[in-house]
Amino acid sequence: RYTASFDDLAGNSVRGNDGFYVRGETALFEDAGDPAQGLAAFARLGIADGRFNTFRRFASAGLNYTGPFRGRDEDQLGLAVAAAFTSDAYKRAVPANDAEVAFELTYRAPVASWLSLQPSAHYIINPGADPSVRSALAFGLRAEISFNILG
Repeated sequence: RYTASFDDLAGNSVRGNDGFYVRGETALFEDAGDPAQGLAAFARLGIADGRFNTFRRFASAGLNYTGPFRGRDEDQLGLAVAAAFTSDAYKRAVPANDAEVAFELTYRAPVASWLSLQPSAHYIINPGADPSVRSALAFGLRAEISFNILG
């Protein structure tokens, strides 16, 4: 909850902008030879005050498999879906779809002791909940660099 005043979607300066989210994850099964490998699942739910925010509700869920291929014990393969639902106040203010939905496929691979690369592909239905924008396909690449500065 914010203590400051915010402009709501109708243009009024008011207090009360808040939200909440919860996330959970669990291992679904572990590899018998290595408990660090196996399949895990996650889910996240969130709400925000629809007077201020484009999206009032959010839900996501996904699966992550560690060690999907023999000899690639630390690699991770992930698949997820997320949906953000527009608030009524936002839909009154501008033309908007009811939701934006995104699907993601990603693969994280340590390629050196200090470097991991994670390409991803995303298919987004109703980007930004804007009815004038077509569904989109986006690609990304994340680089993770690790080093020890303390020696």
